[in-house]
Formats: sequence, C-alpha cells, structure tokens
Amino acid sequence: MRTLVMTIGSVAIEPDARAVVQVGELAFWVEGDSIAIGYGPTPISKGDEIRLAAPTNIWGKAVGGVRRRANVKAGQPIRVERKTG
Repeated sequence: MRTLVMTIGSVAIEPDARAVVQVGELAFWVEGDSIAIGYGPTPISKGDEIRLAAPTNIWGKAVGGVRRRANVKAGQPIRVERKTG
C-alpha cells in the first residue's frame, strides 16, 4: 500500500468523507482508527488516483513533499505537527 498510516483515537465518519484523496491530504481513516497521508496510487486505485480503503475524514494538507516518505515502514513513527505562522 502506498499510504502512510498511524494509530490515533476514535472519531465518527463525517458526511463529506471520501475515499479518493489528493497528494498530501491528511485524512482520518475511521474504520482503521488511523491517520492516512495520500501520496500515490494504492492497489485499489483506478489509474493515477489515490484511493484509500474506505471513505476518510479530510482534516489537513501536508506542507512539503510527502512522496519522500515512501520508504517509511508500517508501524514506524512519523511526526505530524500543526504549522504555525
């Protein structure tokens, strides 16, 4: 899978949740109780889209290139910080 995922607390699915995301969008995957950062096609993508396993709540956008994170292994910690200023 070409999506970074990390565990976080549970939340409800939002009415505008979606499975297809853009590069760098930060999404909460409710079914997986995890954050997903879209950065490339997944096994279920159609063409070049970034299709996640289920609809997700979009809550932010990464600053900088997320594709350089392609070598992050499952379970490896990453840091997500709020940009200020």
